[in-house]
Amino acid sequence: MFTMPILNDRPTIKWTPNKPRQKTIQKRISRFLTKFKAFYLIVDDEEFFIDGGRWIFLKTDSGKYNKFIGHAKNFFPFMENKNPIEWGSWR
Repeated sequence: MFTMPILNDRPTIKWTPNKPRQKTIQKRISRFLTKFKAFYLIVDDEEFFIDGGRWIFLKTDSGKYNKFIGHAKNFFPFMENKNPIEWGSWR
């Protein structure tokens, strides 16, 4: 019997927050968050993992995503949020 291999590849999005034309990337991020899809996010020189529950983790020097940042609704400046995370405060 033939079985299909399980693919664990998550989509990777590269986002430049200060670039003026980012509407398509912002829509793609919002779509992944709405559908509770996990993905990797590369911002400048940092790499994040957003899991299906919308929690964000930063990749550390050990190569693991084990530094907790917060919830996605407070992380992205283009989303309406009540308690925004100051950009770069996790460093």
